[in-house]
Amino acid sequence: LFERWNTFFTADLFLMTSSISSGEATNFSATNTANWQGSFSSDGELVAYASSRDGDFDIWVQETGAPYRAYKVTDNTGSDTATHLGSPEPQIRRVLIGPNGADHGYNPIWNYALVGVLVFGEEGYINFLRPAIDPAYTNSIEVAALDDTSSYYGQLVCLRISATEILNLREDAGPGAEPLLWQFSSSPSNVALYLNGYTGDVVSIMIVDDTAPASVGTAQVASGNTTLIQGSFTAVYDGNGELVAEGNTGTVEIDASGSVTRAY
Repeated sequence: LFERWNTFFTADLFLMTSSISSGEATNFSATNTANWQGSFSSDGELVAYASSRDGDFDIWVQETGAPYRAYKVTDNTGSDTATHLGSPEPQIRRVLIGPNGADHGYNPIWNYALVGVLVFGEEGYINFLRPAIDPAYTNSIEVAALDDTSSYYGQLVCLRISATEILNLREDAGPGAEPLLWQFSSSPSNVALYLNGYTGDVVSIMIVDDTAPASVGTAQVASGNTTLIQGSFTAVYDGNGELVAEGNTGTVEIDASGSVTRAY
């Protein structure tokens, strides 16, 4: 769709009816007046544009297919311009849950999910994490953010995931890539999930001691921008799915890059 100005006061909108390389176009508005600022609807079936065919500028909407009917949608003594018809068609960036092949030809991270953690940034989607929980325990699922968690540069985000049994957790590794897996040696009911606030990646997963479920973990910044996570944990995993510590653990150290350095 483009404008062709015939004189300083008259212009028509032309619609490419075949391939752009052919150069073939149809005079879409076809009036001896000024028609400009055309915009497509999201489905491509309509074009809105400003036209002076009735004297001053009003907004008209016209079909992009035969018989190309046009409808006047504003009518006043002022000039109505700068058309915009609907929102752009949504672009599907990823399919994270669905049948095989649904993620632009790749298999999604899972074909179903009782609960998932979606991470978004200023540019949109960043990460997706899917805890594996037996459907029989759906009613026991709880996910809560820990507001009292501070960290290096204030960018360590903690979520507490609770359910009767949490079998494992998977993290999206990109289209067509096998998700990163944290396979828990037991089936914990309380997991503290620490994410990097900049990248959305998992920094650490800590299994909270079921005998002290309230002790999820409080954080404080120590020297050298090291964050100390203190609580009562039975296992600590790093951001790569590796087991760092098992057994009674009260302190986890995370450096400024977001890596677990010690757990004791």
